[in-house]
Amino acid sequence: MKAVIIDDELDSLETTELLIEACCPEVEVVGVANDAERGIRMVDKLRPELVFLDISMPKMSGFELLEHLQHRSFELIFTTAHDEHALKAFQVGAVHYLLKPIDADELRQAIERVLKKHQQAPEPDIARLVQQLAASRQPKIAIPSTKGLEMLEVDRIIRCEADSNYTLIIAQGDKIVVTKTLKELEQMLEPHNFVRVHHSHLINLAHLKAYQKGEGGVVVLSNGEHINVSRSRKASLLERIGPA
Repeated sequence: MKAVIIDDELDSLETTELLIEACCPEVEVVGVANDAERGIRMVDKLRPELVFLDISMPKMSGFELLEHLQHRSFELIFTTAHDEHALKAFQVGAVHYLLKPIDADELRQAIERVLKKHQQAPEPDIARLVQQLAASRQPKIAIPSTKGLEMLEVDRIIRCEADSNYTLIIAQGDKIVVTKTLKELEQMLEPHNFVRVHHSHLINLAHLKAYQKGEGGVVVLSNGEHINVSRSRKASLLERIGPA
């Protein structure tokens, strides 16, 4: 099978290619891309039979990338460092995924599943997968920024930080200055699994990677940031995530 690998992390891209060459003689890597736009062009041009696709990439996720493809006749293996992304991939029917760092045995097993599926159904239904992904997508909210209104997917927002009468939104691949107070954003985002951890910080619990004990404690987010939790908000946070 001709394969293309799309991953914005160069180390991960190279590791995946080397593992495929070492463990999977049935697969020929014909192209690699380290950003989503280049990946789209490569898939449409090379028309591979198999695509290894990173889910979490800046500017455009792997899920979004699929919607922009013209060539959709290929088997798909998602790669991700985040369990919650793997779960979403499974829920929408993409049963082939690998958690990073990729294990050679798990890669081999995934390839064997793909080969078996390809023999049984040689025309993969990526179009149906795209429809399922669109249906499962998190809602968007209208964000009034200094440039106007921006539609932003809720699940891309990592945290929000107060800045006087403005708020800085830190999202995957973006930083947006919003002409709303943090309190106003909290009211908009609280139903979407956001929690206030400090008078200046609102976080998306979907991007919470760890909680470190302390007077108030510290939360570690998916982008590597460490945010202090105020003593007054520690209890409400722990109610949402469980005792520490």
